[in-house]
Formats: sequence, structure tokens, C-alpha cells
Amino acid sequence: DLIALRRPRLCTRANRLHYRLMLPLSMRRASRIVVPSDSTRRDIARMMPFCTPRVRIVPLGVRDEFHAPADPARQAAVRAAYALPAKFILFVGQLEPKKNLARLVQVFHALRTSGDIAHKLVLAGGLTPDNVGEAIATVRPWGVDVSSGVESKRGVKDVGRIAAFLQAVREAEQAHAD
Repeated sequence: DLIALRRPRLCTRANRLHYRLMLPLSMRRASRIVVPSDSTRRDIARMMPFCTPRVRIVPLGVRDEFHAPADPARQAAVRAAYALPAKFILFVGQLEPKKNLARLVQVFHALRTSGDIAHKLVLAGGLTPDNVGEAIATVRPWGVDVSSGVESKRGVKDVGRIAAFLQAVREAEQAHAD
């Protein structure tokens, strides 16, 4: 999508800069440009008309095997392995304005307060020692997941960053408990 060009206020400075500089270069070099929707195709036609003849729409899709519910025994095994609650909403994404996490939290809180859902909220993606405390204070999730946010380089977990992450979680939980 072209969100960094269409709605720059929703993106990080680095994301805006990357899109502004690299996307036009990539688009000029591409022999085909695959987009998921007519909306994105129209955005490209409006912002980069030189690309229009090379744009092809390929809708996003999911194979049939992902439509059937998982085997209940398998679901229970996964929940046990990851200590997940029976019902949960999983947010996976970077913590940035364009993901509209604030709206998710607002709707989730309203549904929980009204008794319409019994789900828990789990956050994954984009969490680091620097932002996990704010995420917990804002969202008050049932759980958080961390992976690359504690790496010193791709695929290498950093013990110091793990300790800092855990400390930030403890401090956020303690502040909420008070």
C-alpha cells in the first residue's frame, strides 16, 4: 500500500523517507507491480501514473485448509504450550499510528466492559525494552510477546535487552497495580 505517501502522519519518519525515496525507484525498475486491491491500483495511478500499465491486481487470499477450524485437541495443545487463555484477540504489528492500536484498545475495552466478550488481548510485534512499558500502560494486555525486539542482530537474542525488557514489563505492571 502507499500509506506513507497517502497518510504520512500515520507513519514513522523513517517509513515516510523510505517510501518517498525508494518506492519510486523500485516502481520504475519493476516489470510488473502486483497490488492486492483496486484501491491501491488507483492510488498508484494517481501518484505514479508512469507505472499504471504494469500494475496487476492479485487479491489477497487464504488457502481452503485455513478456513476449517483447527482440531480441538491441537488448539488445546497450542494454548497449553504458549500458556494462552481460552479466548483471546491477537494483535500482531508494529506499534505505530497507522496500525491504530488505540482504536483496538478502545473497542476492546468497550466490549469487555459491556460483557459482550470474555476475550483477553495479546500483543505481539514491535515490542522492545523501550516501548513495552508504554504498551502495557496503554493497552493493559493479558500478555505480550517479544522476539526481534530483544535481538542484538538478526536472530541473536541479547541477554541485556531481554533483562531490560523484563524490567520494563515489571515496572509497568507494578505501576498499574498501584
